[in-house]
Amino acid sequence: MVFLFKKVVGFCLMPLSIVLVLGIAGAVLLWLRRWQRGAKWLITVALAILLMAAYGIPGNWVMRALESRHAPFPDSTPVSHVVVLGGGYTYSWYVPERNHVGTSSLARVVEGVRIHRLQTAPCKLVLSGSAVGQGMKIVALDLGVPAEDIVLETESADTKDQARLLRDMLGEAPFALVTSASHMPRSMAMFRKQGLAPIAAPTFYRCRPGKRWMISRLVPKASRIATTERAEYELLGLLWAWLRGQL
Repeated sequence: MVFLFKKVVGFCLMPLSIVLVLGIAGAVLLWLRRWQRGAKWLITVALAILLMAAYGIPGNWVMRALESRHAPFPDSTPVSHVVVLGGGYTYSWYVPERNHVGTSSLARVVEGVRIHRLQTAPCKLVLSGSAVGQGMKIVALDLGVPAEDIVLETESADTKDQARLLRDMLGEAPFALVTSASHMPRSMAMFRKQGLAPIAAPTFYRCRPGKRWMISRLVPKASRIATTERAEYELLGLLWAWLRGQL
């Protein structure tokens, strides 16, 4: 119930949800003469929020701050476990299960497999996620990871559960923790809260500013709205975890 409540609240606070509510309310009130002034304000605010999100304000700045918190995994570091946290997952009955794995989950598996291949001593690739775990396993097998090196964790519903359920397996030894760069600050804090010793291995960077200014930055883009929503999602996740004493 708490998990569902968290997801619903998060959805309602997303920029597009707010724009939709304000826009619909403004459009309805616009037909009522006595409320027309208020309706114009609602529509103006909705358009302003949409325009800011489409230009990545302040989404790109927040995302950059989140993604720069942890450096890439040091390739020379030996670990006995590489933990890959599941991300996006879309079920479809008419496509192979490996194709159910979302873009972020795919990037995480690829990075996990890369780190696993760097290890000279025995190493387990731990794939964690209730819905996406099996799909990630198929991808890892396709990429050449031996089946005996793969460990599946499919009972967790969120990052907090993943840290708790993997605690006994990982113990106090350092391990590589693979997840999206924006998700890494929350993940590292939650795993450390369980007394674990994760080494950050961020991947799937959403905010990759170029060195040169380009005229395309003047064009509003849907991709920036997605970045803004993800940045807000992570901030809300950090706030929720802090309020619940999970950090």
